[in-house]
Amino acid sequence: MHEKDLSLLARILPHMFARWRLPRDFEILAEHPDGRILIDALAGAAIHETAGTLDLTIARELKAGLDSQLEQRGIARDTLWEATVAIVVDTSRVKTDRNNIVHFDFRITSRIRAESGTYEGAQDEEHVWHSRAEGAEE
Repeated sequence: MHEKDLSLLARILPHMFARWRLPRDFEILAEHPDGRILIDALAGAAIHETAGTLDLTIARELKAGLDSQLEQRGIARDTLWEATVAIVVDTSRVKTDRNNIVHFDFRITSRIRAESGTYEGAQDEEHVWHSRAEGAEE
């Protein structure tokens, strides 16, 4: 019934992550090793594959955004079994002085599993720069 809406939401979730620019979250990512982060957009929680739970504001924002979209589209939240955003973080492509600036590349995928099927989206976000001085102020 809501296949088109869920397909669109699966494409929107990676876009939401790619467009976010919160220095506090970038600081958290800069302090952890490159790798895969899984965000549960239904719970608003993020887990790094080796570092464990991360307190990322974007995880809560993805939950709020998803909840809002579901409400606007008349989709019952309990019809979704899974809504995840997986991010592969790579800071190695451009060498920087990590004490001052960090260069991020993100490979972002999403998956929504619901009663009506599985819906996926993907987006790459390259050359995202974070000045550590900015992050220290917040």
